[in-house]
Amino acid sequence: LFKQIIESEHKSKFLITSREEFIELSPSCYRINLEGLSLEDGVELVEILSSEKKTRELSPLKGSKKDLEDFVKHYLGIPKILELAVSLVQMEFKGDIREFLNSSPPTAFERTLEQVLERLSTNEKRCLSRISIYQTQQYPLFEEGIYAQLPDLIPQEVREVISGLKCRRLLSVDPVSGAFIIHPFVTEQSYKILTPKDAECCQNITGSECSFSGNSSLL
Repeated sequence: LFKQIIESEHKSKFLITSREEFIELSPSCYRINLEGLSLEDGVELVEILSSEKKTRELSPLKGSKKDLEDFVKHYLGIPKILELAVSLVQMEFKGDIREFLNSSPPTAFERTLEQVLERLSTNEKRCLSRISIYQTQQYPLFEEGIYAQLPDLIPQEVREVISGLKCRRLLSVDPVSGAFIIHPFVTEQSYKILTPKDAECCQNITGSECSFSGNSSLL
């Protein structure tokens, strides 16, 4: 598709964010390396995330200024990974930043998300993997869509699932439309845990075959 776009005559411009290079497109591409947040901005973001009110009781972050700076450096200041890691520290390490850093290899982005996914309940995993097939930019995902993906659960159980995913910052809400938002990096990894049974269920509900193309940007 990209080759066809390049070879045809037009004056359009395309902005692509990716963790991999499009080698075949190299001659006609202008690259900009996206850096993470500065140390100061990264620490500020972590402090804001730590102070956010959630529907579940979370442990406050504990650590010195150096611990916060090391935490930001640990993940190269990448906002979404910091967001996921903050929830992981709060929920699984009692807010202890240093303990978390000592247990996590540097810049292990995928592993950090894997740790978050491993700690989900069975219903939370089912929900996240099933809704990972949604193209939320084209087809906004509202609460009714999540209920449809979990027909065997009662409304209270579905609300608990949604609350758990929001607490771990795997699911957020668009303040304007009210639609749920899943970061592309989370979508990519969540699709990998989609079981054949869940994929079949999604297909029965949506009426189309489940598919997903990975390689998302982290920023």
